[in-house]
Amino acid sequence: MRIAVIGAGTAGLTAAWLLTPDHDVTVHEGAPRPGGAVRTHTLDTERGPVSLDLGAQHLSPGDFTAHRALRRLVGIGEDDEMTVPLTMTVTAAGATAPLLVTPDAARDAEAGRTPVTGPAWERIAAFLAATAQVGPLGPGATVAEAAVAAGVGEEVLDRILLPWLASYSGCRVAEAAAMPARYAAAWALRTPPARPEDAALWTNVTGGLHTLTARLSDALGDRLRLSDPVTEVSAGGPGGSAPLTVRTTAGTAHEYDRVVVATPAKEAARILATDPVLAERAVLLRRLPYEPVTVALHRDPRYMPAHRRHWSAVNIHAHDGRGETTFWFSTAGVPDVFKSWITHREQPVDVLRVERFDHLVLTADADATRRKLHGLRLSPHLRLAGSYLYDIDSQESAVRSALQAVEEIDASGSRTARLRAAVRTEATS
Repeated sequence: MRIAVIGAGTAGLTAAWLLTPDHDVTVHEGAPRPGGAVRTHTLDTERGPVSLDLGAQHLSPGDFTAHRALRRLVGIGEDDEMTVPLTMTVTAAGATAPLLVTPDAARDAEAGRTPVTGPAWERIAAFLAATAQVGPLGPGATVAEAAVAAGVGEEVLDRILLPWLASYSGCRVAEAAAMPARYAAAWALRTPPARPEDAALWTNVTGGLHTLTARLSDALGDRLRLSDPVTEVSAGGPGGSAPLTVRTTAGTAHEYDRVVVATPAKEAARILATDPVLAERAVLLRRLPYEPVTVALHRDPRYMPAHRRHWSAVNIHAHDGRGETTFWFSTAGVPDVFKSWITHREQPVDVLRVERFDHLVLTADADATRRKLHGLRLSPHLRLAGSYLYDIDSQESAVRSALQAVEEIDASGSRTARLRAAVRTEATS
């Protein structure tokens, strides 16, 4: 079959890579480079080049089984990865001391860190324990409801818990309070520390996540068309069926038997809006709320805690009804370099690079909209893929969405079968 994949982020590249051995695939990407939310910066240092991710970065070693299976299939092994202890500090505007510094018993003494825990840390742990169990509140319980049930208390909720959870998407703390707790706290729940006094251990790709997207892109060769924005997709057959016509800003029109739209939701809505059958899906896609986020890679430590003994990998500053993060690349083997959310903060000095993203805000309404999208079959020959469609809007959900879309097109494909088998193996290893 002739198949178009629109978008060359992780989801689009994965879908195209899975389909290429068995079908005639073309990838249309509007940007001049592939990768989507993967933005890897190469920093020249005395030790040689170091890769730092401005966008997607952290991979759960236990939970991201589809992403790990894909990495292994394209030749990215354990030797190409490193373990990153994700400690966390929470500070607040106007406060001289940190509100929370999580422990890392195995490394704190050597690093000169001083944890700040006490009752606040115990209440955060109680919230996570309550959220991990469905319990009487049910799976739709909000953060605010779960916090009350766990006895978190208003001060810890308002000053620590909500800024921390809001920092994941860049939303306001009021929005974080109304999120389903199982999604808002998922990043902490999926990869917990071995003991309360330990740090959670996550995985980073040593060469940056660009390592994966580059290998997928290289495998596609001239099937990948960069700087080729799509303006619309229309269906020529009854009920939204093939042939499907893809039109680009260059004025070209291409007919395909199948189309996978693997762009962010807002872009997918724009592409589908002009077709009378596909437009119903566009209406739902527009309902998904996004928060614009600006991220800077820099050497200026202005957002870090006042004393180095309180520095963590993840440093959250609560201010003006928000929580914004600074990630310290302490394990990268370079002098102090930071990645900071600066959407609502003054830009630092000594900036190396600035990137802009749109983060999905997983409200209860957004979750309901996603369920409607999954149940909507307007076209038998068009599929959506993207991290926004499943779970917590991660690199794992990007790969899973691509695998799902491809299996609905051709479940017997050679690479599809290999990836599905590899996912099963990773899940049981």
